[in-house]
Amino acid sequence: MKNKIFLISFYSLLVGCASWKYPNWEQVHVVKSVYKQPCEFKQEEVCSDADSFSAECTVWYKKRATIYKANTFVNEVTKAEKLAAKYYYCGPGIPLYNQKPLLAWTIRHKSDPALTYSDYEKAVYECNYQADVANIRRQQA
Repeated sequence: MKNKIFLISFYSLLVGCASWKYPNWEQVHVVKSVYKQPCEFKQEEVCSDADSFSAECTVWYKKRATIYKANTFVNEVTKAEKLAAKYYYCGPGIPLYNQKPLLAWTIRHKSDPALTYSDYEKAVYECNYQADVANIRRQQA
């Protein structure tokens, strides 16, 4: 009986201990950007949790980063309004990461947050096109 209790408790510790399955996951850093830092890109993932902005997703990202040999990750919002993580390995001797972050180039409309800068450019193009059509029709009349 004592052996069964010992084996059950040992097995639960072995399977349930995240430090064994994901070594050094506590040392994974969460940063806002790795732009111009000595880092190399490893992988990108999206948390499947319904609330991807939850603390559980952050812990999950830290654990998953160890699988890809990454020590840093950056949270970014995807087009589907989900929180994605990009994993990086950062350390000395790595060339500076020069890809600019996506969020720095995204402009949101105050009344409709789903609109981006490219939507704005399309609307300006359409407006200019309609103005040109009106000018041509005025000249023909």
